[in-house]
Amino acid sequence: MRIESADAPERYDYVVGNDAAQLREEPDESISVLNADGEMISHIATPWARDANGVEMPTHYEIEGLKLTQVVEHRAGSYAYPVVADPFWSTAWKVVKCTSAIGAFIVGNLFLITKVRRVGGIARAVDRLRGASNYANRYKAALSVFGEVSGIGGIVSACG
Repeated sequence: MRIESADAPERYDYVVGNDAAQLREEPDESISVLNADGEMISHIATPWARDANGVEMPTHYEIEGLKLTQVVEHRAGSYAYPVVADPFWSTAWKVVKCTSAIGAFIVGNLFLITKVRRVGGIARAVDRLRGASNYANRYKAALSVFGEVSGIGGIVSACG
């Protein structure tokens, strides 16, 4: 956010939604967003605020249910405007899942022969393609076979 003058508010509210069930402040003042199972689904970095000259100023978060408030104490000193402060949200867990899926994809494809056997061998894969009645169905069948053999579906699921 951009704070233009000393007349601007010092409190900025963000309501966290989607699958969030709880906000938890961490020792470094960052915030973990947890789902109903207590798993981290997002992360909000430690709060920061700087004036137009790059001078850091006091700021902190307050939590009330699923409402996160960033308090930017821009009136506490002689700061140059505009002031910039913005919580950095990341979906850290999604990044971990995506990275793991890509790693599994790479390792899994080292054993491609085993995977081809899992779909019934090359002959069965070819039969699936031949059995398709038109180009669109052949394309779908080819993607399906590729997805099963390669494991790309796991990447799409984890990274999508």
